[in-house]
Amino acid sequence: MVHSARQPPATVLITSEIYRRSEIQNSPDPIGGLSGPPLIGAWWFVYLAWDATFRFYTIMAKDAKTLPTLITTTNIELTGHLVGLVAAILAIQVIRSIDRFQQAFPITDPIVER
Repeated sequence: MVHSARQPPATVLITSEIYRRSEIQNSPDPIGGLSGPPLIGAWWFVYLAWDATFRFYTIMAKDAKTLPTLITTTNIELTGHLVGLVAAILAIQVIRSIDRFQQAFPITDPIVER
């Protein structure tokens, strides 16, 4: 799946919207169309870096036949795993932030049907 840098996939758009709405407790957006939260932007950037690192690793691994290229390929793979770990930590932070915002919603009385 290929994504354009100008058009983030639905996952990022939906996550940004949930984050924003949770942050302002689902009230009308006072500014109207805020840009995405920085945490989600950081998560998306690191996710793309992780994807690019593994694409590069895949290309390098096909031609790795000598010891120096095998070492280089292994280093690229390890870098990819580290970047993936950072992406996972940021994703957890996004989820925790959304949860924290939603836990702060005012408690309302349940709707009782008559």
